[in-house]
Amino acid sequence: MTKTDGILWFRKNLRIHDNPALLQASESSERLLCVFIYDEVIHYQQHGVESLGPYRAEFLWNSLLDLKQSLQALGNDLVILKGNASTVLKELVERTGARTVYAPYECGYCERLQDDVITQFCDLKLIGGATLLDINDLPTDPATLPNSYIIFRRLIEKNWEADIGTVSACCKTPTQLPAAPVIPRLESITENPVADSRPVPDKAVLNFKGGEHAGLQRLNDFIWEGTALESYKQTRNQSLGSDYSSKLSPWIANGSLSARFLYHEIRRYEAERLTNESTHWMVCELLWRDYYHFSSIKHGADLFLHDGAQGPNCSKRPVNKTNKAKAQSWCEAKTGQSFIDAHMTELLETGYMSNRGRQCVSAYFVRTLGLDWRLGASWFEHFLLDFEPCNNYGNWNFQAGIGHDSKNLRNFDVEVEAKRYDPNGEYQAYWLDSFK
Repeated sequence: MTKTDGILWFRKNLRIHDNPALLQASESSERLLCVFIYDEVIHYQQHGVESLGPYRAEFLWNSLLDLKQSLQALGNDLVILKGNASTVLKELVERTGARTVYAPYECGYCERLQDDVITQFCDLKLIGGATLLDINDLPTDPATLPNSYIIFRRLIEKNWEADIGTVSACCKTPTQLPAAPVIPRLESITENPVADSRPVPDKAVLNFKGGEHAGLQRLNDFIWEGTALESYKQTRNQSLGSDYSSKLSPWIANGSLSARFLYHEIRRYEAERLTNESTHWMVCELLWRDYYHFSSIKHGADLFLHDGAQGPNCSKRPVNKTNKAKAQSWCEAKTGQSFIDAHMTELLETGYMSNRGRQCVSAYFVRTLGLDWRLGASWFEHFLLDFEPCNNYGNWNFQAGIGHDSKNLRNFDVEVEAKRYDPNGEYQAYWLDSFK
């Protein structure tokens, strides 16, 4: 095979384990430039809210530093740049003479718009690795994906029973990388470009530190160092504590941890220890993530519009900001409803919130306060450590009643939710000094 100079664009998948794009680029390139770009998809403003908030910015920066060290140990390096992705990559292609840009395939609408522009000036090779299933292993084309997660999951599980479309084995990790080309006056960013970045405080349920090594350590702790996985289905609706859920989503979101690697670790746990409803449910959660990713290909920009994936004509009406005071009280954890305010306080102070909490506060935002769901989704995007566009907006579509499998939330009662999921008020007391 004739090797040529290549560029590996780490748009996500910030890891060296189970990274098909890294493997293919390393095997096909004479010299290889590894680059990450703070671009318009990562950092922009929407509805008056900055997309990249303080906790995710810090988590991302630490993930990049960790990746940089890993690449250096393999004989290469990571160049961190800032700017419009297509403009930066075009300049790098011209300066290096590289024929090919390698990158992980992304399902998001904005990411696919980027791809269309980049393919005009280079050979862009998009390679899987961001999802559990490869897009080519789906039982249907994304354009005809079922409008129900339950149907999707049953199709996948039926195929698995027939040994069809199974999850691929993790790819090998390179032991050596091609050297990077020498490019005069190409200076990598050496300081976090987001000025208000800040680490998660000690009060958080977990020490969320960005990077592949931290993600793998958390996976090992949750699955192998205790019995948390064994009881996951029973504890997943809790909100207080470190092990009621895996807390792996921030590392999976930016690709510091491979979803496929997690899947195979769950299967290994089932083979070596036990199989039960909890281990099955963890796999189902990974399939939920896949479903939202592939569904975003089907719906494109509609996912972000007022009427969402299922609404009539996916209305492009502008965001309704007439109830600004209500929206602000929710954002600032000052609604006066302690169960809601406790969860929003945790989000404000740590960048994290339980799955149950997210369902409750989003239902409250839409159903009780009667606000435009897109404002809530933007606030989540700003603060959540584990933000992913497909998951975030897919879930908000769901809660607003305009997405797939949407349930009737007209009878949502926050007091009932509080009594059910925090009966003794421990969670509220932990986050609200005023709670008694």
